[in-house]
Amino acid sequence: MRNRARVSVHPLWVMLVACVAVLCRGSSTTVGTSTTTGGFPLPNPNQHVVFFNRIPKAGSTTLLTILRRLASRRARELRGRHSAESVHTTTAATTARTFTVFNARMPDYYLQAPFAPSTNWSSGWDRLSQLSANATAAHGQIYVNHVYWVNFTHAGLPRPLAIQMMREPGEREVSQYYYDLWGPRKVKDMNDARKAAMEATGLGHPPTINEYVALSPVSLQGGPGCLPTANIQTRFFCGYHPICHDICTEAALERAKIVLDSEYAVVGLLDRFPDTLRLLELMDPSWFANITRVYRRMVRRKDHVRVTDSRFTKGQVRTSHEPATNATMALLRQHNAQDVALFRYATARFERQFQVTTQSVVLTG
Repeated sequence: MRNRARVSVHPLWVMLVACVAVLCRGSSTTVGTSTTTGGFPLPNPNQHVVFFNRIPKAGSTTLLTILRRLASRRARELRGRHSAESVHTTTAATTARTFTVFNARMPDYYLQAPFAPSTNWSSGWDRLSQLSANATAAHGQIYVNHVYWVNFTHAGLPRPLAIQMMREPGEREVSQYYYDLWGPRKVKDMNDARKAAMEATGLGHPPTINEYVALSPVSLQGGPGCLPTANIQTRFFCGYHPICHDICTEAALERAKIVLDSEYAVVGLLDRFPDTLRLLELMDPSWFANITRVYRRMVRRKDHVRVTDSRFTKGQVRTSHEPATNATMALLRQHNAQDVALFRYATARFERQFQVTTQSVVLTG
């Protein structure tokens, strides 16, 4: 019973206690339409849409799976309460809303400006408008897509509760490279990626990450500094503003930091995944109550492990998944210097936020 009471602590009280404890880094600020306390946007009970513009290869597929399982669990609990003789219960489920997870699969996703008339998915804003219109306090909507951050208020839509996942940049780049070549994804896409990598390196086999970094023109021409075609995590926060076109500038990095602080309630870390789920659950139980329990159940069943389907690699000479050397990782981090800086910034924020939130729960428990 004691743990259940802790989960139901109101998120606004969490942040109030946090500031009293002087663990926040500063006073309340307002950035555009985003009210923040100590750099953490306050969850709003009127936010009926969650915006999860997931960064590739940063744990987002696992989180998406967990959210879907949680949505199913909420629906079952609702049916159970309606069929029960008494609805008086002390569990967190009584205040938790049901929700629908909408995983958008749009062509070109983050490579194009979102929902622009020049693209073939200009109905994107219509879909978000529909989701916002259908979302209520009792039944919310979670929008998931590989898109850069977009300003909802500028489009005339209610500001959502934004969440995100990040990963150490060097590790993310290695994971992305091997995913491109070996999936699991469409066979044609993987064949095309392997062919392109072989042509870039001049090798007769699909190159490992070490071979690709050492031999490809992209790496050789990029030199030791920031690579304009890299730094995808910074791009996801910076958004589609013209200042983000040259992602290697200090202005682009600063904008990404501002958006991260002012717009995202929680920015989780893959290497702190259980703590990320705990933070989500404590920050806004109406959305995320019992999310850690769902994840633990998946871990016991090993449902969280993503395994490459053998159908995708049948008949292939597979040289993949050779660990990156220290030299390779060093060069990848140099090419993704903006991501490295932003990841450090996000990690520091996560540590503060986790400390603030968990200590507040102890104080109010």
